[in-house]
Amino acid sequence: MERRRFAERWRSRVPVPGDHDPLPWTPAPAPCRYPPPGPTPSPASRPSCAPRDDARPPSPRACATSASSHAPWPTLPPDQVTSDQLLTWAGAQHWQPETRHAYYVSIRLLYAAIELRPSPADALPPISRPVPPPRPTPETVYRRALADADERTRAILTLAGAAGLRRSEIVQVNIRDLIDDLTATSLVVHAKGGRDRLIPLTDELTALIRTMCATSPEGWAFPSRDGGHITPRWAARLASRVLPPGWSLHTLRHRFATTAYAADRDILAVQRLLGHTSVATTQRYTAPPDNAMRQALNAAA
Repeated sequence: MERRRFAERWRSRVPVPGDHDPLPWTPAPAPCRYPPPGPTPSPASRPSCAPRDDARPPSPRACATSASSHAPWPTLPPDQVTSDQLLTWAGAQHWQPETRHAYYVSIRLLYAAIELRPSPADALPPISRPVPPPRPTPETVYRRALADADERTRAILTLAGAAGLRRSEIVQVNIRDLIDDLTATSLVVHAKGGRDRLIPLTDELTALIRTMCATSPEGWAFPSRDGGHITPRWAARLASRVLPPGWSLHTLRHRFATTAYAADRDILAVQRLLGHTSVATTQRYTAPPDNAMRQALNAAA
């Protein structure tokens, strides 16, 4: 939807009323064209969205918006920018790999939105980013948060830490997604990208979901007062109230991956439980057990 809206804006050269978050190279009404009047920042200057050492990398959209204001050819519409110009501009930026990757993703999305073929963004090289180590929430932190949480927040924490669900998957849990078979109960998890998956549940998780869903006429485990279910952002905010700074629903998902892998060292099973398309992604979530290297050394001795 957003890509189609941007493409229509770019072709018509008329901004959408009420849209205060311009996308890259957004055309402005005549006679002034984006960016607004004022000195153009130097291409070599540090972008406003570049992260500090203690900050998280900026989103692709934030980088794309900043990229347009730092471009050496701000008055050119995107279909007149050449691959050489794009590469020259990108090469002049002093970015960390994560920031550069975010810019390149946004630029590729821009040209996909306006359906320009061939795209100048095809010349942008792939970026090799450092793989961050797993960050599982410590067990003491997890247990303390469970003890301090109310019933709803405790259920959110449990589905992240004991079932490995993403926050967007947690809020969509519904009684209709429970499937009983001859031995146990499974849950249909509505994953991002439409890649739903089926995961087995313990008796404790099954009872938890049934209890939470019983309060909603529509069967939602986390119903909203406005109808439907709560938003992923609200679920994350509830969790942040009982988790210390630096720990989140995402690190609880790392906790699940690490604990599940330690059970029998089956990385493929953990991959399917998490809903990853690649084992390489699962490895970023899974910290090896503390005694793994010692056991491997003893086995080879």
